[in-house]
Amino acid sequence: AEWTATILSSFYAMSGSALGLDIDGTITSAPEYFSALSRAWRDAGRQVQVISSRSDYLESRSETLKELRRLGINFDELHLLRPPGKELTPCPYQNLDWFQVYLWQKVAIAQERGVSIYFDDDEKVVRLFRRYAPKTRIVHVGADDLPTVVDLVRSQRHMVD
Repeated sequence: AEWTATILSSFYAMSGSALGLDIDGTITSAPEYFSALSRAWRDAGRQVQVISSRSDYLESRSETLKELRRLGINFDELHLLRPPGKELTPCPYQNLDWFQVYLWQKVAIAQERGVSIYFDDDEKVVRLFRRYAPKTRIVHVGADDLPTVVDLVRSQRHMVD
């Protein structure tokens, strides 16, 4: 990977930018890329939030933590979604169906944790972010090309300016 001192110093210049990653279809589609990206992001003193649609049960959490370690993902927190009606942050949008409300938890978690760039492969999640979190840069994995670290730094500088 091309993590030069110049690029890393650009990461340090960004204020409060956290990286958000989905697991299934995202991290699992390019584990080497996300391992390098998460490592560089954390090495630069930034937060990495893993936000997955997997259900938040003890066994699921334990297996997911093992999987992330095996894939070499460096992160600060793992967020798994709660069943409908048990969300930590209730969805304020009455126009969403039950499944959109379930997925909206990803948007709420990302906003609460200061995520400025979020990677997900699910079109429904991408639409929710674009509608309800327009300041978050969303990378639609599988539809968009994975950005280089230089692209990410440029996008962060633009967001901070």
